[in-house]
Amino acid sequence: MNKSLILALIISLFLVGCTKKEPAIEKPPIIPIDDNEPVEHKEETPQNDPILHVNPSTFHFVATFLANDRILYVEKEGNLYQLKSFHITTGESEVIYEDEAFITDVFVHPDSEHLLIHTSENNDSALVKIIKLDGTLEHEIEISSTELSIEWNAIDPKKVLFTAFHEDWSFDLFVFDGHSESLDLLLLDDPFPKWFGDGQIASADFEHPLDGGEITITDSKTLKSRKIGIKDAIFFDTFKDSMLVVEAPQDGISSYSLIDSKGEKKVLMNMPAISNYSEWLVPEVEWIHEKEFFLLAPQEGGQLDQLNSPFQLMHVSDGNAIPIAKDLEWNPMNCSSDGKLCMVGYTKEEMVHMETGERRNWIQIEE
Repeated sequence: MNKSLILALIISLFLVGCTKKEPAIEKPPIIPIDDNEPVEHKEETPQNDPILHVNPSTFHFVATFLANDRILYVEKEGNLYQLKSFHITTGESEVIYEDEAFITDVFVHPDSEHLLIHTSENNDSALVKIIKLDGTLEHEIEISSTELSIEWNAIDPKKVLFTAFHEDWSFDLFVFDGHSESLDLLLLDDPFPKWFGDGQIASADFEHPLDGGEITITDSKTLKSRKIGIKDAIFFDTFKDSMLVVEAPQDGISSYSLIDSKGEKKVLMNMPAISNYSEWLVPEVEWIHEKEFFLLAPQEGGQLDQLNSPFQLMHVSDGNAIPIAKDLEWNPMNCSSDGKLCMVGYTKEEMVHMETGERRNWIQIEE
């Protein structure tokens, strides 16, 4: 499914956007449902908390939480790339998996029983393996691509969406079903669709990043599609049977809503809109459960590089949005399954205790 080079501009938000003069944005304060003030974060590092010391010549990256008290990271030992877990309370490390191929990314399924490991031996293809925690290989999928986007079904670990990008930024979209070991081509214009429930796929038609687009739900087996009635979405994300939708701002304010599998919509909160001149920016969402997640919230609207106020960390649960920490920068998050700890930043070196707002570095790269 070849796309024009215009697609490269859309992808670069994930990757970059188009150019269009942005409407004026007012700067109202954040509007949470709950008016509790965010707690001040503390930056002390308790003496009893162990720190992972790594060698920069062998260390590759921090992956994600394996469990509430264990973090996955990748190192190279000899000719093998090793996936290791670090116990944040005991300081112990152990090898979970090793491979001769370069490990590009690692995912932990919400069932806490499966890992998806993205490996690559060359620049033109990817080899994806789904294994159990004991190392048993369940599925192996090879896909030709220069870049690979992976969307793992949060309900069924045997279902995966793959977007295989090529050098000219054209792409092929695939649905993998481990029940039948099938890898089928899926014809959608959105290169970044998401699972919505067990067998439905949500996608958006963003005609222009500033105007928003319409969300469509497609059945992965019958390919029948339906609309959900939102035509100005600038962002959406899903977890199991829940979908978070952010709509194009009105007077500088964006509406955040939660939609369930029946199509019922509940407005959670309104927040100031921010952009990078060519598109609206929405902080990443870190899901804990279907109706619970964390996200960074701006305290003012405007251009991202001109904001004068730091971000607040919001905890959204059962329709209530409560600020729990402040003075944070725009950074991705990765949280434990119980929502008590989150790693923040692109290198995930800093950890935030979500109940107290306390922050500390848990890993140290030796000089």
